[in-house]
Amino acid sequence: MLQRDHNADCGIAADAGFQAQLDFAGAGAMSPPRPWEAIDFKLQPAQYMQAVLQSAITDNDPIQWQLGKHPVNGWVHAPWMAQDRDPFNGLTFERQSLKFELHPNQTQGHTNYAVGIYNAIAARAFAKMWADPADPSTVDFAMEPGAVAVKLLFSTAPDAEVPYLKGSISVDVCDDHVQRKARLAQVDIAVRDTDANSLTGWLFGTFIYSSDTATTFSWSDVHPFTLQWGNDKDVWPTGLHIPPDAFPATAAALPALSESWYDPFYRDRLWAWRVSKGVTPWTGLFGRSNGPIDNPVSSCLSCHNTAADFGHGSDELPFTRPAPAWVAEVLAGTAPRPELKSYFETRGADVPILQGTLALDYSLQAMKGILNFRAWAKCRGDNVQGDIAPYTGPKPKDLVAGSQECERFLQASGDVFADTLAPPPDDNSVMSSEAPPGDLMDDLVFGGRDTQLPMDQRSARE
Repeated sequence: MLQRDHNADCGIAADAGFQAQLDFAGAGAMSPPRPWEAIDFKLQPAQYMQAVLQSAITDNDPIQWQLGKHPVNGWVHAPWMAQDRDPFNGLTFERQSLKFELHPNQTQGHTNYAVGIYNAIAARAFAKMWADPADPSTVDFAMEPGAVAVKLLFSTAPDAEVPYLKGSISVDVCDDHVQRKARLAQVDIAVRDTDANSLTGWLFGTFIYSSDTATTFSWSDVHPFTLQWGNDKDVWPTGLHIPPDAFPATAAALPALSESWYDPFYRDRLWAWRVSKGVTPWTGLFGRSNGPIDNPVSSCLSCHNTAADFGHGSDELPFTRPAPAWVAEVLAGTAPRPELKSYFETRGADVPILQGTLALDYSLQAMKGILNFRAWAKCRGDNVQGDIAPYTGPKPKDLVAGSQECERFLQASGDVFADTLAPPPDDNSVMSSEAPPGDLMDDLVFGGRDTQLPMDQRSARE
């Protein structure tokens, strides 16, 4: 994982760069009908996705998506995200695209970064969770229908290697103390919709930027790529007997999926490019929904369904993610391992991936925030009790106050409080000013810098 410590690393003053929006005073309901809810996502997936994205564009494009500097219509960032937000635009390390995953012209892998935002309905769940900033509660964490999350993903790949990124939005990113350029390559959405309640209650979608000729950015060049509302948990290509070095020429060779949709043009174009270079052609496991930047051994829903409160602040989560060897077994004709099938179960929003944990409604940022908070408190020697006993499965790495790892964690976080955790604000409000906590997690989730307490509470303790 790339570690970034402070805004000064790339020569930018702390008050001149990215500012998180964590004032939840605007959290509330968006009165139905919400435009996308009038569209059948199974019959018109692209139109559904466009309606969701347009709601975010209408609010955030005029302010260049800088919510912290220009609050608009209740859109927020998630609380207690990583200390590794870059100082320019709040981007965090997302994933390394391997050679040829994006285009046959690639000569090397390229780094990707992301920043996510939530609408006013989704903000209500975070406001409830962090109502007491010194004692956050994960009990019954749930987002209401109409909740929307939008994630902008940027790639450092140049035009010569990925020509279809010509004309895309270009931003600065501080990558391990070095200022680089990255361009918008992918936009992800997540939508809480009652029409999806029979499966997960969520829809996850991905748009891709693609224009070989554009010189200036236009949202018309951001195209629906895929949409997912279930994991097709019983669909496995065990009868194909595909050699690991001989992928099928087209996606049609795989079993049909009923809970994922792709735009056939963009899927088949990328599939052909990857096959020509011997790279895994699907973006999500065996054709499940995922974007070009994402891990092909996963899917949108399978990744987010790991969001849970495990009762501790360790960066080592107590479950094993799918391994390439497990995928090779299925391609060779072996039935999928139970561990692999479990990862792709279709779970309700309140069903955790492991018994003895609390589900966090498919929100990886909620999970990451609570992990960061507890790790920070434990490293300081504070006794913070969660809503659930620590998970008793495979023992996670323990953080010990005074250890070298904790010292690094706290140094990067900034020591917000003098000796003990502050009491909650009198008005029971949530955080509204920034202070960077730490992060020890890997690229499972995206996130960034955020806050602990309102400034008037913090100043007396600094």
